[in-house]
Amino acid sequence: MNVSITKPFRTAIPDSAMKPTAAIKIELRRIMHDPIAKTGAWVKQKLKGHLNYFAVSGNHPSLWWFFDKVKRLWLASLKRRSQTARLSWERFIQFVARFFPPIRTIHPLPCHRFDARTRGRSPGR
Repeated sequence: MNVSITKPFRTAIPDSAMKPTAAIKIELRRIMHDPIAKTGAWVKQKLKGHLNYFAVSGNHPSLWWFFDKVKRLWLASLKRRSQTARLSWERFIQFVARFFPPIRTIHPLPCHRFDARTRGRSPGR
């Protein structure tokens, strides 16, 4: 009896995290030759929307991973714009500082968010 043992399939990154980056990659490819300010504003808008939804307590590593992935995709897109003109890492870091919002927790834990103080009476009165 010849039975092959297969290892379970494991993914390092969930598929749900790959979908937004794939969409961003396609759009960056489409708007590759637009001005950097316009592309940077678009990237900033997408990152702020991602933060508004996913910036909960304890999700900082996932946010960092997503921002790093978008940063690498944007760098690759900017480097593909020209065969002769090169983009230095220092110049790209200036773009990142200008257009990337800071990663911070927007939605704290419920125990901190609903920590209401009342003055001896029920808040319903």
